[in-house]
Amino acid sequence: MNPQDTVTGFSLEEKDSGKNVTVTSLIQAVNAHCKNLLQGESFCDRTAWDEDRKNERIPKRFRSLISFAIEGESEGWYVHVGAMVAFGNRPYPGIYIDFGHAKLWSSEDAYALGMEAQKFLTAVRWN
Repeated sequence: MNPQDTVTGFSLEEKDSGKNVTVTSLIQAVNAHCKNLLQGESFCDRTAWDEDRKNERIPKRFRSLISFAIEGESEGWYVHVGAMVAFGNRPYPGIYIDFGHAKLWSSEDAYALGMEAQKFLTAVRWN
């Protein structure tokens, strides 16, 4: 990464409350940042599918925000966005929490999207 890759106006903390932002806000920011690579698709916000998770926030104890591409079981490629979260009193990541995904039709496109999403997530973490 170069210095230009680490610049973003998006913050993981709400200025008014000091709380971490919602998963929905993060997914919207990833969509906005990656719009040119999404080919008309968008990242789906997993919390929108479950009423109990609707206002879910980025966990306080997250260790890393991550993005990765994976081949679909029946078709296409998926790029997931989520967090590694500390488990119990362990100082290292314990569980992965999926925030959302986008579907693309080629490994090359999915890889490019996954890399760009990861650049954004890294910049957000450093912001």
